[in-house]
Amino acid sequence: MGLENLVNEIKVIRKLSHPNIIKIHDVYECPNHICLILDYVEHDNLFARISPKKRFDEKTVTRLARELLSVLDYLSSLNIIHRDIKLENILMTSEDNDYDFKLADFGVAAELNENSLIRCGSPGYIAPEILRKLPYDFKADIFSSGVIFYILLSGKMPFSGRNTVEILRKNREGVISFQKEIWRHVSKKGIRFVMKLMEPNPKSRPFAKEILDHPWLQKSNFSDNELSKKKLAERLTKKMKLDHKETLKRSN
Repeated sequence: MGLENLVNEIKVIRKLSHPNIIKIHDVYECPNHICLILDYVEHDNLFARISPKKRFDEKTVTRLARELLSVLDYLSSLNIIHRDIKLENILMTSEDNDYDFKLADFGVAAELNENSLIRCGSPGYIAPEILRKLPYDFKADIFSSGVIFYILLSGKMPFSGRNTVEILRKNREGVISFQKEIWRHVSKKGIRFVMKLMEPNPKSRPFAKEILDHPWLQKSNFSDNELSKKKLAERLTKKMKLDHKETLKRSN
């Protein structure tokens, strides 16, 4: 990481306070090094998590999508664009599920009015308007998140090629396909959701706050098994409170 990116990351991340964003605790400087003390996240990143599984089930992606888009909505409320949303920058915080995470690597993040014409990001994830050298805003991160959900649902990259140049060319064009044999297990709502996020024209692409109302994201947060566990926990909590009140009455 270059010194400029490191200083920028420190500047940006100090403004942030969100449960799904990596937190900086301290910075130590010496003549030859700058050390950042960040949250310790031990369960690798989303790229490592998806690789052996090939793809996630739709319910898992729905939950992760809701969380990631909420993070992007939070960033936009602070006038900040991440500009490098990708699988490797989503750090997994649980080994029990595939949707709890912390967003990391704010080295190329910026406030909207700063360097909004600079081309940056990772090939295959970059919003087309950035590659076309056009002005861009928070919707650039929305496109990148769409690439993530495309990969998680299909197990495929939307823009593939023999080399980086070919990948960037397809990425710039922004044309995606939903081959029936690959997407047959995904609902129509899920496919339409991904299409909205990966709309090549940023004017037709929604902001995070808008897409959070999408019908696909309104599904239940829990499976039947999770619901039964949640109800059991609620009943136990209620019983404990009642027992506590009864104990207080007796002591009085």
